[in-house]
Amino acid sequence: MGFFEKLRGYDDEVVIDFALFLTPLTKTHATVVVKGLSVELTLEIIGIITTLPSGLPLKKEDKGNNQIAKKKLFLEGEEAVEDKNWVRRASLPYAWNEISYHLIKYILCEGRYIVVYGYCFWILQELRFGVDTPPQNKLSIPYFILQLVIDMSIKV
Repeated sequence: MGFFEKLRGYDDEVVIDFALFLTPLTKTHATVVVKGLSVELTLEIIGIITTLPSGLPLKKEDKGNNQIAKKKLFLEGEEAVEDKNWVRRASLPYAWNEISYHLIKYILCEGRYIVVYGYCFWILQELRFGVDTPPQNKLSIPYFILQLVIDMSIKV
């Protein structure tokens, strides 16, 4: 069965091959060959596919900005059970508890569902207030997606 026939539905073999053979060339460029099809991943390509503009790159290790994003997520009167690096997911405002669960499980592919770590607040803040964020402060969703794919390929 050819590659395009496999694309008609979910295929564990293709997913595993994609994860195993993805080669990060830089922080914003990766390549992979799966079932004879060569795929290049760049910010521009992900931006075209998702129709999302580029913005600020997410840096997991940027603890200062992660703390700022965490504080900005909560409106007046909303409080969360938190430590310096995380917030208990169950204490997030209504709906964000469930949204963060799906973000952690299906997009970030994390195994820890009880707490939300600092770098997750960038994307949660963007989802909650994205239309109100000035363009120069918007998170680059294409960069975020590319980094997740590269991280996943390294950890597999």
